[in-house]
Amino acid sequence: NMIPKIYVINLKTSIDRKEHMDQQFKLLMKKHPELKLNIEYFPAVHGTREPKHPLFKKYNAGKHFTRKGRHLSLSELGCFASHYLVWQQCLNNGMPIIVLEDDANLLDNFVYFLQEANDLAEKYQFLWLHKNHRSSKYITIAKTQYFTVAKYFREFMCTTGYLLTPETAQKFINYFDEIIYPVD
Repeated sequence: NMIPKIYVINLKTSIDRKEHMDQQFKLLMKKHPELKLNIEYFPAVHGTREPKHPLFKKYNAGKHFTRKGRHLSLSELGCFASHYLVWQQCLNNGMPIIVLEDDANLLDNFVYFLQEANDLAEKYQFLWLHKNHRSSKYITIAKTQYFTVAKYFREFMCTTGYLLTPETAQKFINYFDEIIYPVD
């Protein structure tokens, strides 16, 4: 059962974060040599250095300001564009992927998630990877010895890590024809 490809979104200038992720993956593979990981560092869009990025044209500043009383920063737009480009990659590959931001902390149970990721992708088109202790209301959908799949009833904002299928990548791309809110 092959593990889906892992995309780590990383600004080329964030060398320390890349090293932090490298260390975590090395430790994971040392503890679990049977793991066959395919990891790609995906070059993040640097909003302040690329203020004219083509995806920023999707930003509806008026709607965001009306709803939130402020404008999205170039960094927030860069974050959005980075995730959007990874969604396109997922769609192009036609395979489920795991997306991690470069500040993710991989917990001990991450290995069990990896081992079950393909099966999970068949049942759920999208899964957030997040530690417990959310204050929002939720119901438990599935439980394994190592982690829980829960459905939350309010918006859940966190893009540190997620499992994504091509079907959901397509839905996200269609839905986010216009950028109004930050991706995370």
